[in-house]
Amino acid sequence: EKIRNFLMEAYMSGLKWALLGGDESVVPIRYCYPNDTNTQKGLVKLQITDLYYADLTGDWEVDGDGNWGERTHDNPDLYPEVYIGRVPANTPQEVSNWVEKLLTYEKNPGGGDFSYLTKALWICADQMRDHNQHGHIAAVFPDYFTKDLSSLIEEPTGHDLNPTQPTGNQVIEVMNQGWHFINNLNHGNPDNYSSMASGYNSGPIKYYVWGDTLFRPECGALTHLDSTQNYGIHYSISCYTGAFDMEAIWSRPTPNSFGEVYVLLPNRGGVAFCGNSRFGWVHSSYLLQTKFFELAFQGGEFNHLGVVEAVSKNSYPNYRDLNYGHNLLGDPEMPIWIDTPSILQVECDSSIKTTDNMFEVCVTSQGAPLENAEVCLYKGEEVYVRGLTNSQGYCSTAICPTTAGTLYATVTREGYLPCQKEVKVEYITVADGSDPENLPREFALFQNYPNPFNPSTNIVYHLPRDSEVKLEIYNLLGQRVKSMSEGIQKAGVHSLTLGTEELGEVSSGIYFYTLRADDFSDTRKMMLLR
Repeated sequence: EKIRNFLMEAYMSGLKWALLGGDESVVPIRYCYPNDTNTQKGLVKLQITDLYYADLTGDWEVDGDGNWGERTHDNPDLYPEVYIGRVPANTPQEVSNWVEKLLTYEKNPGGGDFSYLTKALWICADQMRDHNQHGHIAAVFPDYFTKDLSSLIEEPTGHDLNPTQPTGNQVIEVMNQGWHFINNLNHGNPDNYSSMASGYNSGPIKYYVWGDTLFRPECGALTHLDSTQNYGIHYSISCYTGAFDMEAIWSRPTPNSFGEVYVLLPNRGGVAFCGNSRFGWVHSSYLLQTKFFELAFQGGEFNHLGVVEAVSKNSYPNYRDLNYGHNLLGDPEMPIWIDTPSILQVECDSSIKTTDNMFEVCVTSQGAPLENAEVCLYKGEEVYVRGLTNSQGYCSTAICPTTAGTLYATVTREGYLPCQKEVKVEYITVADGSDPENLPREFALFQNYPNPFNPSTNIVYHLPRDSEVKLEIYNLLGQRVKSMSEGIQKAGVHSLTLGTEELGEVSSGIYFYTLRADDFSDTRKMMLLR
């Protein structure tokens, strides 16, 4: 409850994305039951519902019977306020493995060979194969994609008693060819899925693809994947493959679910896994999968992984168990490559001074100005600002570095590789006005940092000349809470630290700080978290 309450408070200050950092031993699971019941259900009947952390308005336990998320006994809201994902790690090394893959995917997919980004693979067997669900999904992919709809489809039919393909080994061999989107339409278990079987998911013939365990040589395991930088996105409708709590329920040869292994393996596997924590369904799960890719290829607002996962489920609200139990193991904010990326050219100063209060970036592509590229400037706890380029490709933003060091200028735009520049910051002492050449050029009040804050935050302002100054804090009612600074001050760069103890017994919430200096006046908003 503490985590969800924090997210509610942060949402009021603009939170949009939330990444849960850890498996159930680190970030607790909210187990939910999608129907009404008067009896306690065992864990195997309850869905891992990270949606609980994303929906900040619903009441998931109205009747107080211990069964959360019931259809009518409770009042959950299926529509999220924030987009959610989880990295199911429980060691620093697992976190490092995933972060390395994420950064490679976002900044240099394929290690510079982008060809795999327009390749999609389908693994399909049993009823899903005979209902041509793989073909239904493939139909929403653009024509420029390479789509393999044969190599790993069960043959000659999904119901044949003596199927000929694919073995688990064959799955791994084909996966090693490098694929961006991998689609699983197979019957599954927490740590594996069946690539083919006699009849519909029966014996005696049955082949598996495992996560990190291998029982028979003809089966496959993700640990046998080649070490490459072709990190993909794996969407599965198989039962249980996203059950990262499996060790609490089943006695299995490994404590790791298939989805965990896929995202946490070092130097192989993928960057994200979208899969079921409990049941998937033959006749409905593929509809959500189709909608997922239909949305992804629209780009724009659907360019982020967490958005397409959430909206694809919201499109089918009657499938409440799938809305609850199908989760994203990955970063919800992560942009999705839907074509090979274009290249940005970025020009900016290579060095600045602490007295500089504006920074300009010029962005072009193939020699032409690039509009609406996002520019982010970052320097420790001193600078964090964002802006968009105009029609001429320029973005000018106010900054307030206070120490020597490095300012990072990062430029991103959908469909383009991000570009990052390092800018040297030189410290100039001008607080007493003794160095006229390095005085600020104009009055400026900057955004406090950090924001939201607790226990303290810094407020920086520039005075181009000696001035009569007032810096005051107000609440939402316009009542003055604190006078921070008052009187004649020298020209230069000024920095004040505001601590919670200086504000007294005030509550969490939004406050305003106003600087008045001669004829200049500016107000900015900040948020206090108690």
